Amino acid sequence: MAYDTGPRIVMDAWGVTRVPLAENARPGDPVIYHSGWDKADNDSTPATLFCVEGGLAGETVHVAAGMVIDGFAGTQGGVIYFGDNGAYAESGTKICGRMLTATLGVVGASMIPV
Repeated sequence: MAYDTGPRIVMDAWGVTRVPLAENARPGDPVIYHSGWDKADNDSTPATLFCVEGGLAGETVHVAAGMVIDGFAGTQGGVIYFGDNGAYAESGTKICGRMLTATLGVVGASMIPV
């Protein structure tokens, strides 16, 4: 399973565009539009985009429909779930990705639960 353990490095991203942030975010944070582009979590509607770069509220940053992130600690093939406040978790109700290796995970808006 995947743990969101610390700094994230975005290794690859696809479906990249730019949006203005409504709150501070760091690379890899899942975001969704409410009254602005906010961090998504396990309690909200699943994220629609993922931050390629970090930024402060009001800044326009690159976001992607999916990405490969280095910085997890988990088991190859494990499921990645949305956690709290832009984090990822080893369990939850909303699946957003899979572990590719013990430290690399792929997340995306269109990840299909398995």
